[in-house]
Amino acid sequence: MKLVTKLTDWAIVEVVGADIGVRSKPLFLWGIVQEDQLGRYETGHYVCTSLIKSVAPNLMRVVTKSKNTYQLLGSGQRIKVSVKEFEMLREGYSPNEISQLSSITSLN
Repeated sequence: MKLVTKLTDWAIVEVVGADIGVRSKPLFLWGIVQEDQLGRYETGHYVCTSLIKSVAPNLMRVVTKSKNTYQLLGSGQRIKVSVKEFEMLREGYSPNEISQLSSITSLN
C-alpha cells in the first residue's frame, strides 16, 4: 500500500498567469497536514505541493509530479490565485488569509 500524506482544509490551487512551461492549467495542492505516513511533515503544518499530475475525485486523492500521493480529508475548495498570491501560499499564508488580504487591498 502506498504511503500517503493526509490533508484537511485543502485547496486545489490554479495559478493564473503563470508561465511555467506546462500546457495544461498549473494546479497545485495546499492543505494542513493531518498525518504524514512518510514522516516529512509535522501534524498541523501546511504543505504546498509540486504540480498536480492527477486527481481522483472519487478516491479523494491527488498525485503530484514528484510522485507523492495526498489523501484529501473533509471538504476543500478550488481557488484561482495570481503568481504573487501563490508565493504567499508557499510562504505559509492560507487561502482564507490571502482572500481577506485581497479584499482589503481592493478596497484601497
